Amino acid sequence: MTGRKEGTASMARPSPCWMGTEPLLEVWIDVAGTPVMVHLSGVLDRNTGANLRTVVEQVLGEGHRAFSMDIDHLEVPDTGGIVTLLDIERSVLSSGGEVAWSHARTGSTAMTPSAACGG
Repeated sequence: MTGRKEGTASMARPSPCWMGTEPLLEVWIDVAGTPVMVHLSGVLDRNTGANLRTVVEQVLGEGHRAFSMDIDHLEVPDTGGIVTLLDIERSVLSSGGEVAWSHARTGSTAMTPSAACGG
C-alpha cells in the first residue's frame, strides 16, 4: 500500500466571485521537449505579469534553458506587460538560456520585447 487513498475525489465549489468571469491570462507550458513551449493568451499587464514571472522562474529552476514563447494571442495594454516580457527574457538569458519569440503582430510589424523597447 502506498498511502494513496483510492476512490473518487471531491472538488470544492468555486467561489461566487470566480463564477461567470474569464481568466485574464491563460498560460500553457509544455516542458516535455526542448525548447519549453510557452503559449500565452489574454491580457498581460502589471497585475498578471508577476504570476507569469514566477512560473517561468520555476521552470528555469527545474533546469530548462531553451524557451519558445508564443505571444500571438497576447494583449499588452500597459508598460507592465512589456516589462514582464523583458524580465523573462533577461532571466532566461542570464541563466545561459535562449528565448525564441513568436511573431506577434502590431499592425504588420513583427515584435519582440527587446524590439518594442528599442533593443
